[in-house]
Amino acid sequence: MANAPGGRRSAAPRRSDEGQDEIRIQYIDKYVDVPQVITQEVVRHVPKTEIREREVYVPKVQYVEKIVEVPQIQVVEKIVEVPQVQIREIERQVIIPVIREVVREVPVVTTIEKLVEVDPDTLLDR
Repeated sequence: MANAPGGRRSAAPRRSDEGQDEIRIQYIDKYVDVPQVITQEVVRHVPKTEIREREVYVPKVQYVEKIVEVPQIQVVEKIVEVPQVQIREIERQVIIPVIREVVREVPVVTTIEKLVEVDPDTLLDR
């Protein structure tokens, strides 16, 4: 058997007594991973934190309070009267008598005197 490219093996055809070719058999190799533990050492460089103490001298600060007067502007308004003419309209209601002439007819009574003589005895009987 010869190895074919790609991991295949093939068998050469055989002739039988009758003159016919036999079936050709082709073999394919299959690779399977077999779990096997292989221990390898790998060196990695990892930074390590190292703490070192050192003294740093810092001056101590003292505060002294000092009062400084700063001028502040205050606005004070002063009222000054200025002679000035102002014209204002004032509306007042005043009663003004209105005379209307109304004509009314009144009957005129005229008196007429009549002298009637009456007997004094008849007046007393009543």
